Amino acid sequence: MKNIIKNLALLFVAILIFSCQKNTLFEDQPDIKLVEIYSLTNLGDNNPTKINIYKEEAIIIEFKSETKLTKYVSSNYTDNSTDTDYNFSVTKLVPETQEDDSIINQEIIYTVTGDKTTGMVTLSENNNGTISNYNNVAISIEEIYN
Repeated sequence: MKNIIKNLALLFVAILIFSCQKNTLFEDQPDIKLVEIYSLTNLGDNNPTKINIYKEEAIIIEFKSETKLTKYVSSNYTDNSTDTDYNFSVTKLVPETQEDDSIINQEIIYTVTGDKTTGMVTLSENNNGTISNYNNVAISIEEIYN
């Protein structure tokens, strides 16, 4: 009986020692920061409900619904906006798998122009020469964590 109590006490002390180690999972600072984005809404039916275009990152996120979104890589972001007008463009790279299983990026160019005082812009989408214009698109500048 003494031997069982001695072994249980030893086991209890071992558990106590090992359970008091410092948790290192969240020691470092997280690699997140606030970044500015252009958020486009009111794109009409059969379109994404919202498009977020990151200013400092090469990212475009399209919200198909509140819970379904798609992330794309972007390139060629240029912003010539002034104090009174929005004027920027960005290229969305859509990966497509070819017959030989190679992947190429289809380039879709977004051009946004409009008035900052009204908060309404025109979004022009150039998909390999096919141009679609979306008028009265609402725009806002938001800060989100990335």
